[in-house]
Amino acid sequence: MPSSGDNAFLLRADGQTLRWNKTLKAPSELAGLNSVHKLQTGYNKLYVLKTNGTLWQWNYNSGPLNKPVQVKGAESITDLWGSTGSFGFAQDKKGTLLGWGEGFYGGLATGSGTVTNDDINSPIPVQAALTFLVNGKSVDFYGTAGVIDGKLYVPYSSVFKALGVKVNMTQSNPDPKFNNYRFRVWSFAYGGTVIHIKASDPEQLFINGKKTERTITFKALSYTTQFPLQDLCELLGIVLKWDAASGKVWLGDSGISK
Repeated sequence: MPSSGDNAFLLRADGQTLRWNKTLKAPSELAGLNSVHKLQTGYNKLYVLKTNGTLWQWNYNSGPLNKPVQVKGAESITDLWGSTGSFGFAQDKKGTLLGWGEGFYGGLATGSGTVTNDDINSPIPVQAALTFLVNGKSVDFYGTAGVIDGKLYVPYSSVFKALGVKVNMTQSNPDPKFNNYRFRVWSFAYGGTVIHIKASDPEQLFINGKKTERTITFKALSYTTQFPLQDLCELLGIVLKWDAASGKVWLGDSGISK
């Protein structure tokens, strides 16, 4: 009997889902949620695995999902988990762990944030946990790292110190094109190369003081500015290898896995 807030959900032996809260005198049947195998809850969300292996979601207290809808792109599901946030997780018959959400915070298992009654973000495989090795030594740091649009992103307080990269943040001169606003300017110095990235829209990249037309894009995860690790390593001449299947990232000339 999973519960969330003031609501409890029951799965009857015949596969019918029931809802019960303090405004209901007795558990009541939920239309469209029969032939159910398993229930899980999230924050104001009910996740449902039906006996035919399909996934369903219902945002029962808020949001546009005012009726149960099928989570598209999820077939042959064998198990299901909820979360305290806006994410659901499932496992298919191949053993692949899938995740989906409503895009509020970006990152893994989230979509664009556009959710309607007829369209909810399709699940994607959950990225293996990222581990970083610099010159063969493991590097741990406090902060969020992730894969966004197929690229590795890390906060500034991550692998750069172990690599010997000096990172600094200043402010630009007042920019008359933006009402004299002062933008953050991040600098990365390594081996005689200095990169400056002005956090304007779009970001501007300077290499050894010269502006380039190359695009460097910041992202955000858990309210933390994220930097494109592969792009920066390429510009600074740092060797990087990433095994996406295992989540291992090797950095530096020595200790790279062959």
